[in-house]
Amino acid sequence: MNMTQYIVASDYKRCRAFLKNAFLCVTGTQADDERLRKAIELVLDAVDSVENAAPPSNIVIFRRRATAGGE
Repeated sequence: MNMTQYIVASDYKRCRAFLKNAFLCVTGTQADDERLRKAIELVLDAVDSVENAAPPSNIVIFRRRATAGGE
């Protein structure tokens, strides 16, 4: 069974919560721990940029010509 076929929309808020929890679980001082924290930070940044990106639009905005009345 493919679980991704049931996902309708991404839940970025939940994703961010899981990633923050994972970040807080990595408490070691070894180099691998630091690399893992950095990787989690990069994924958190990616989630933020995807969530805050403007959705694509197919609407084209045309400028209105000035009329004789100045509007």
